[in-house]
Amino acid sequence: MAATRTQEKGMNLRKRFSQFSRLLLLATLTACQEDCADEMAAPKATALTMAASPNEQRLAQGATTLFTVTVVRTSFTGPVTLSAPSSGLPAGVTVDFDPQTLPAGVFQSTMRVSVSPTAPVQYVADPPRVSIPIVATAEGLTANAAPQVQIVPSTLAGITINATPSSFSLLAGQSADALVTVARQGNYSGPVTLTMTPQSAGMTSTLTPVSGVPDTWRVRVTASDPDGLRLLYSQLMGGVPIEYVLRATPQGIAPIETKLNVLVVFPFYFPTPERDARVVVGGQDAVRVALARSTGLTAPITMVVDSAPTGISGTFAPNPAVDDITTLTVRAAATVTPGDYQIRLKSTPPTGLGLTEHQVRMKVVVVAPPPIQPPCVFSMSGLTVVAGNTVSGTLSVARAADFTGAVSVAVGPAAGGGIPTGMSFTFGQSPLQQATTTLQVTTTTATPPGSYALQVNGTSFNGACTSGAFTVVVSPAVAPPPPPPPTSAVTRIVIEPANAEITAPATQQYTARLYDANGAVMPAETGGVIEYSASNGTPSNNVATINPTTGLATGVSAGTITITARYVRNGVQVVQDATPLLVYAAGTSGHYGSATMSTNGNVRTVARGDSVLFQIIVRNTAGTVVTSGVNPEPTVSSSNPGAISVRPTTGPVPGYFFWMKAAPGATLNTEVRIRYDVNGAGGELLIRVSP
Repeated sequence: MAATRTQEKGMNLRKRFSQFSRLLLLATLTACQEDCADEMAAPKATALTMAASPNEQRLAQGATTLFTVTVVRTSFTGPVTLSAPSSGLPAGVTVDFDPQTLPAGVFQSTMRVSVSPTAPVQYVADPPRVSIPIVATAEGLTANAAPQVQIVPSTLAGITINATPSSFSLLAGQSADALVTVARQGNYSGPVTLTMTPQSAGMTSTLTPVSGVPDTWRVRVTASDPDGLRLLYSQLMGGVPIEYVLRATPQGIAPIETKLNVLVVFPFYFPTPERDARVVVGGQDAVRVALARSTGLTAPITMVVDSAPTGISGTFAPNPAVDDITTLTVRAAATVTPGDYQIRLKSTPPTGLGLTEHQVRMKVVVVAPPPIQPPCVFSMSGLTVVAGNTVSGTLSVARAADFTGAVSVAVGPAAGGGIPTGMSFTFGQSPLQQATTTLQVTTTTATPPGSYALQVNGTSFNGACTSGAFTVVVSPAVAPPPPPPPTSAVTRIVIEPANAEITAPATQQYTARLYDANGAVMPAETGGVIEYSASNGTPSNNVATINPTTGLATGVSAGTITITARYVRNGVQVVQDATPLLVYAAGTSGHYGSATMSTNGNVRTVARGDSVLFQIIVRNTAGTVVTSGVNPEPTVSSSNPGAISVRPTTGPVPGYFFWMKAAPGATLNTEVRIRYDVNGAGGELLIRVSP
C-alpha cells in the first residue's frame, strides 16, 4: 500500500509539473509575439527539438510510470510523430505515447513506460540507470531524447526458508541431517547466501548445497566431542538442547531466518547384579550382571571387582562386556569365615561417548560346606525281556535336600557282571532333572539268554550319586517258523539283454524268460509275477531307474547299476537273475542312446546247420531309430564262434543286419552269448543251439 501511495503522489507531482510547463511555454510564446515582432518578422531556419520530463524515474518490476514529452517546432507547424524503437529498449520494458502524433498546435504528449513482472533486475541497493531512447519526426526533421529509469525489484519479491525436520534428537558421538530449502516469491531470481550459527563447543555443523537441486542445502550436525559436551552440560539430565539459526540472505532484499533445534542425548548404562552371590567356602557362584544399556549403545564395558574382603575375588566373562549381560563368578577361598560380605563392582566405558564410570555394591553370602553325602540315590526294579525285544522300567532318583542340579546317568555292569552282546539302554531324560525317568532296555536275537546284574550310575556338579542295582533276565528268542517252500515249475529266470550299455537319458527295455527243469521256456504261472528293480548300492540310486512292472529302464547319470529280475509266486520269491547296466553321461560326444537286437519271431534258438537273420536297431538319445550313418557301424560278436557264428549282411530294409549260424556239429543246448555294440550302447542276448 505504501508503494501505491508513493506512485500516486509521484503522478500528481508530474501532472502539476506538466501543467506548469505548458503555462510557461504559452507565456514565452505570447511574450515573443508581443515583444519580438521585429525579430519574428525575419525568416528563421526550420528546426525540431524535444525534451522529456522528468529526466529520471525509479520503476519497480510490474509497475508503470509517466513522462511528459514536449516538442518545439521552429518555422513549421505540421504534425510531429513520436516513437520508441523496440531495439533500443531494455528487456521487459514497453513504451507508448498519448497522443503518439501531435497535430498542429499541440506540443506535449504523455509517455507511458511499463516494466513486466519478469523483467531482469539487479538485486543491489542502487541498480544502474537505463535509457529509454525516444524519437520525434516531422517534415524530414528528427529530434531525440533519452530519459532514464532505474528498474528495482518488485515489492512482492522475497523468499521463505524451511528446515526439514526442524528439530531432532542426536545421540552423542553420532551425526544427523536436515534439509534446508529456500522458496522464491514474486519472481525473485537473485543469489541467496545461507549461514548457520552458532558453532557450539563439542558440536560440528556443515552446510552443503544439494547437487542438482537448486536452493536446497543439507545440514549435517555432529556431536563430535561427547566427553566435552558432558563436562559443559553436566547439570542437564535430559540431554543438551542446542538452537541453531539458519539465516538466508537474498541479494538486494531483507534476509529471513528459521530455527533448527537439536537435542543431544547421551547414551547410558547401569550395571545391576540380578541377585546376591551365595558361595560355599572354597567354592564359587556365578551371578548374571545386567548392564541396562540405552538403545543403540554397543560399546564394550570393562568390568572389575575393585574392592573385596580378603579371600573373596571375582571375575567377569565376557570382559569387556559387549552385550547386555555379563557373568560375574565370585570365589571364596577355603580360609574365608562364613558370613555376609560386601564387594564393589566398577564399570569403565570407552572414552569419546560421553559415558561415565559406575560403581555398585553387591552382597556376598559365604556359607559353610555341607557334610559330604551323595547328592542322589538311584533305585530300579528288575526287568525281564525276550531276546530280540525291548522292555522299559521306571528309574527313581532320591535327591539330597539341598541338591537340585542335573544328573548325568548311564548303565554299567554291577561288580563281577557284564553287559551282554546286543543289549543297549535309552533314558527318557538325560541329564536327569526330574525325580523319575524311563529306562528302556533293548536286545537283539544275538543277546544270550541269562540273568545280568547291572547298575545305574550318575554324576553331578556335587559329585557321584549312589548307584542303583537291578537285574535284567533275558529269555531265549522264539524263532519264527520258516516260510513254506514255493511250489513252482519255474527253475530258472534269464534277464535280457545282459551287460547292456546306454547313454543318458536313453531307455533300455528289459525282458525276462522263465525256464522249467527241462530248459523249456514257460509262461508265468497263476499267482506268479516278474518284478524288476535297480540298485547301485546307495540310497540315492541316481544312475538309472526302472519300471518294476514293465522293465523299462531310463538312464539318469553316468555310472553302473545292477538290474534285477525276480519271479515271485504267491508272495514268495522263486528265482532271480541280475545283470549290470552301464550308463554314460548325457551329451557324451559321439554316443548313441541305445541299441537292441531284433530277430524274426523274437527267437532265442538256432537249429544246427541253420541261419537266422537279425537286425541291430540303433536309437539316438532322443529315442529315434537311426538306420544309416552310424559311425562306427555296429559290431556283433559271438562268445563261442565254433557253436554259433555271426557275419554282417544286407537286409530287406535300410538298417544293420547280420546272420547267425549254428554249426552242423554244434553240441545241442549249447548257450552262446551274442554281443552287439555301437558307440555308447550295446548288450548281449543268450542264444541256444537246438536240434
